[in-house]
Amino acid sequence: MKLKFRQDSIFDCPEGKFRGVVERFTPPKTPIKRPCKDQVRVMIRITDENGKEYLVGRTFCADLSDGSEFYNFLASWLDDDFSEYLDANGEIDLDLLVGKEVGVLVKHRDMGTHCKPFVHVVMIFPACTLEEE
Repeated sequence: MKLKFRQDSIFDCPEGKFRGVVERFTPPKTPIKRPCKDQVRVMIRITDENGKEYLVGRTFCADLSDGSEFYNFLASWLDDDFSEYLDANGEIDLDLLVGKEVGVLVKHRDMGTHCKPFVHVVMIFPACTLEEE
């Protein structure tokens, strides 16, 4: 039996708000141009209204200090409540977030360097807020 293996498509994802699932946190294949040495890439599998899947991601400095870009990104999703994911040392295991539902806002940025616009994950938020609109 032949089965089509899941393909990751990050380049043709349409703009909009989508329901997704956090798939993984990994070091980026290509680091972003920031002064931080340690970086983390969050990958989210989203599904559009036609059932087509896309894999979208965003890379951050691996910094969860108050006000950091990564902290603000996760706080908008977790409603600023990290308590259930913290261990006794005040550290978060990002793998605990894998498999959780998330709302995702995707926009395009055309930097003129590629034939298709750059897919940009603007923010994440609780998936339940999609029904409230």
